[in-house]
Formats: sequence, C-alpha cells, structure tokens
Amino acid sequence: MGAPLFFTENRVESLRITLDRRLRLEFMPNIVSAKKRLRQNIATRERNRASRSFVRNRCKNVVKAVTAGSIDEAEKLFRDAVKALDQASSKRIVHRNAAARKKSRLSAMIRKLKENAK
Repeated sequence: MGAPLFFTENRVESLRITLDRRLRLEFMPNIVSAKKRLRQNIATRERNRASRSFVRNRCKNVVKAVTAGSIDEAEKLFRDAVKALDQASSKRIVHRNAAARKKSRLSAMIRKLKENAK
C-alpha cells in the first residue's frame, strides 16, 4: 500500500483545505483524541477509496473482455476480479452481498458469452 501516512497538526490543517469540498470539514478538533480520530479517518478513507477503485477496475476489465468476445481473457480477468471482490468484502470495504451479486453477474456474462460462441 505504500508508506504509512503520518499527519502532524499542520498537515491535517493543510489537508482541511483540499478535503473541504469533499468532506465538508469546517473545523479542526481541539481535543487530542478527536484530532487522532480525524487523522485515522483520513487515512482509512484514502485506503478504502483505493481498494474500491481497484475492485471497480478489475470488474470493468472483465466487462471489456466480454464485450470484446475474448473468452479466455475474460475468464482470467474474472479470477482476478473475484479475488479482489473477496478481499474487499472480507475487509468490509464492499458489502458481502454486493460482492456476491457482482461475482454472479460477471459469471453470468461469461456464461452467456460461452453459450453464444457455440
């Protein structure tokens, strides 16, 4: 995932400006535990966003392969997508039912592609 994120109070204050539009941060906490919680929330949010993006890209790659008609490529990418979805659902980044639904829909697309190829 890269280097761990360390935030000083000045760093959090500078992030407030960039995250203001997205998170609607309009304050800097005064309590030490609240400052720590803010740092943790920012780091967790960035990690979760990266993981969700990774999963979405894996699923999109499967869809692209299916629309291109490449069965072997689609099956290979499907295995990668399933692994990414399972990892994200185990970390509760994606709900387990949503992950199951996506896996089911992707496998149905591949199955339909195989049937049409025969």
